[in-house]
Amino acid sequence: MRMIAFVLGAATLSSSAVAQSWQEYAYPDYAFSVAFPASPKVEDTTYQLANGRSVPARVYSVTQNEEVFKFTVADLEYRP
Repeated sequence: MRMIAFVLGAATLSSSAVAQSWQEYAYPDYAFSVAFPASPKVEDTTYQLANGRSVPARVYSVTQNEEVFKFTVADLEYRP
């Protein structure tokens, strides 16, 4: 299964965010790991490609002090 990951959203690393301990979260079923400042919320969604096709996606996110950290994985081989 071919997947692609997108880092969506951005965060300005303030001194409070940098001072916190980040932890790595591994997702072996999708062959990636990512570091977040807290345990991420996981949501199933869809991702729209440039050609207008939508594919299944999963968003891993953490919101902390008005900062949002997101990592999105989309299944580009999905064909309904």
